[in-house]
Amino acid sequence: MQGSLTIKQLMKRSGITLSQVASASETSVSDVSKLLNDNLRERILATALRLIVTQNKEVQEQLNPLEGYEETQTQDLSMWQRDHKESPNEVL
Repeated sequence: MQGSLTIKQLMKRSGITLSQVASASETSVSDVSKLLNDNLRERILATALRLIVTQNKEVQEQLNPLEGYEETQTQDLSMWQRDHKESPNEVL
């Protein structure tokens, strides 16, 4: 049995164009195309998570001497690693 189809594949099979989606959602064809691009979305998500982790490490380093703050892994990062079975840094 074939795996799940992407939205773009479903649109193509249904004869729905990016222009139709853009018009119905009152957005541009360019915006629709970008939002439906799975690779772009994954790259942006991985980059955002990597930046969050980096920033949190910097904050943690500032807190350590002040409060004896112990290193903990955020729930969001744990969930991301569970879903992607790797760390954000390995993706990029």
